[in-house]
Amino acid sequence: MKRKRNIEEDNVLDIKDEVIEFIKKYDLKVTPVGFNKNPIEKDWNNPAVFEPKQEEYIKGFIQKTYNLGFICGIKTERGYFFVCDVDSKPVYDKIFKKYQGMTTQVKSGGPKECSYHFYFFSKYPVKTFRIHKKITNKKGDITDVGLDVQGTNTQVLTPMSIHPLTNKPYKFICKKEPMCWDGDVEMDLNKEIEDAFGIMVEYETVNITELLETPLKDHEGRDNAAIRIATWHRINGKTEDEALKLLTEWNQKNIEPLDDETLRMKVRSAYSPDKPYGWKFIEVETFTKEEQEKADWLLKNPEYLLFYIHEAGKDIVREDKNKILIPILEFGKQSMEISGKSAAGKNHLIDCISRYFPKEWFKKITGMTNKALRYLNEKYQTIYIAERRGIESSSQETTAEYDMKVGISENEIVTIYPARNELTGEIELKEKHVKVGNFIMTTTEVAPPPELENRIFNLTVDESEEQNKLVRDFILQQASLPSNKRINTEKEKKILRCLFDKINKNSTDKIVIIPFARILSKLLPANDASIRRHTTKLIKLIETVAKLFEAKLPIVKDKNGVECIIATPELFWYVWQIGNEAIFTQIIRMTKREIEIWRIMEKMFTIQEIVTTKDLANAAKISTRMAMNYFDSFDTKGFITTTREHGIKVAELRKKNDSEKEKFTNLTMKELVNEYENAIKNLRAEALEVGGYALILVDPFSGEKKRASELPNFRLDSSLFKINITEKGKTLKYTGLERFDNVVKG
Repeated sequence: MKRKRNIEEDNVLDIKDEVIEFIKKYDLKVTPVGFNKNPIEKDWNNPAVFEPKQEEYIKGFIQKTYNLGFICGIKTERGYFFVCDVDSKPVYDKIFKKYQGMTTQVKSGGPKECSYHFYFFSKYPVKTFRIHKKITNKKGDITDVGLDVQGTNTQVLTPMSIHPLTNKPYKFICKKEPMCWDGDVEMDLNKEIEDAFGIMVEYETVNITELLETPLKDHEGRDNAAIRIATWHRINGKTEDEALKLLTEWNQKNIEPLDDETLRMKVRSAYSPDKPYGWKFIEVETFTKEEQEKADWLLKNPEYLLFYIHEAGKDIVREDKNKILIPILEFGKQSMEISGKSAAGKNHLIDCISRYFPKEWFKKITGMTNKALRYLNEKYQTIYIAERRGIESSSQETTAEYDMKVGISENEIVTIYPARNELTGEIELKEKHVKVGNFIMTTTEVAPPPELENRIFNLTVDESEEQNKLVRDFILQQASLPSNKRINTEKEKKILRCLFDKINKNSTDKIVIIPFARILSKLLPANDASIRRHTTKLIKLIETVAKLFEAKLPIVKDKNGVECIIATPELFWYVWQIGNEAIFTQIIRMTKREIEIWRIMEKMFTIQEIVTTKDLANAAKISTRMAMNYFDSFDTKGFITTTREHGIKVAELRKKNDSEKEKFTNLTMKELVNEYENAIKNLRAEALEVGGYALILVDPFSGEKKRASELPNFRLDSSLFKINITEKGKTLKYTGLERFDNVVKG
């Protein structure tokens, strides 16, 4: 008894003449393909090669000399030909089944039960791409969700070609004319998979600056650029007519502009979906030849770099150390917090300095809910949080602060959350990863929470009356000048952006050797466990400066031939010039603001056994609320013991024993040099090649050249921070924080 043929078999058209008829009817192009699925011609997708040989290829196919492949990505009278290769049954059932009978469908000769090709035309070139995801249910079963789209520079076997694994032919299921796809193929398919399976698909990151400024000639680049630029205009609030006008201006710069109808079609495609296509647009700045040459000069002469950074900050009044140290910490991906009173210039300082770096490095957040960091969905170089937390907030650690703490330590925030699997309907746990290079925060708080404090550099802006006068006079003086005479450092900032962009692209992650590292213990008292993290921060700061100064520092090759940068004692002088205050405040666990207030409290304790928040508020001219915050901070650090009496906070001085007291000693340049030279001798004794160096010393604040013999010794002690307090009966009057030299000569 004969088996009945099913409907699919009745529709299978497998005669080679019909394949040839299909090729010619739709103006498709073919190339000979070996029985291993590889093209036979070396330059098979070059029109100069395949155009004159079409009849020859077809003849060899009929004679069974080889398989035949459709060349994808080519332009025909109906559009650009491309193929969706579907091997996933869930994708076939949920997305492509609807195309049955609407477009050409071919059954693969491969071993998979579900393996189909769907043929389409597009009004613009379609690049080759893959969308592949795996979904795992609670039972551990894995479902493959994805497809391959064969566009430019690919080929697919034609019907009646033989699959090498099964020796079975590819067969027509439906020979209907390939339908035309109106929108962006990749974006539309990504969206369909997201909607059908409830999964996130990674979208391409688009450098919109490059697209806007680079004249294009090739069809794929020009056509793909047009729909991306139109989408970018849509995201930025432009109407469809405005986008068309802007795109027309852009199109005229192309070497071979698109025709007007194609351009209108691109804009329609970009504006037709309910939501804009999900490309991630970034603006990457371009630089002139002159700007690149200046950046290259600084890279070759790094001794001038810190002074150049200082000069680029002329629009920042004073703050000399901060405006050099902050860019160095940012380049080294070290997290930091800048504290100060409201209107003290914290955010202005960071906003100015952020312009030293490529725009895409920074994600600025001006309003952050408790769990906001967990819901970010990208990779960030720097998350800049303006006003991390106000002084009115709770003293308990928030979710956001916990995420910051973990993000700083791990450079990643990982969140596990329940979500429904759209494929199985079951609830399963999913992971979300947010990668972060570093955090920059500003705050009006007295000090960061203890767990956050020892992970970051704590910097303070100048809040003195003298600084207030200088800022006021600077603003007034600039307002009195015509625009061409006002301070403008945008040229210098752009050259720095060029420089950091170059370093970032060419970074080699070389190891930095610090031969004198062990002797730095003299500057790092070990009475508190936090010194472990502070030591790591100091080492990273030295390594960061060494990488900037690489062109002039010695290089050593180890026994494996790996090149390492050697930090010299002179390099530590640069680090000390800009970073000694920050290092000191890390070690004693107090910001400069706290040191000022603590000096006042210390003086008060010499004439009275207890100090109330009201006493401190009066003496320091701050609010009672702020005084309570200082009491809480000093109590947490173990400097005082606080109690409440009649609703007022009262503090008693907690005496430290000798083991608790920070012990600071001097470190001489001679000691550094001796330690360095002994270490270099040991390296050479191991038969390692150590290069020389030619480091010229330039003061980062004045630009003056220095001799190594003139360099001072290094010292960390509390005398760096001097407070003058005058006593009038039992009333103390605070007269301000004196300015002090950053290096004390030995």
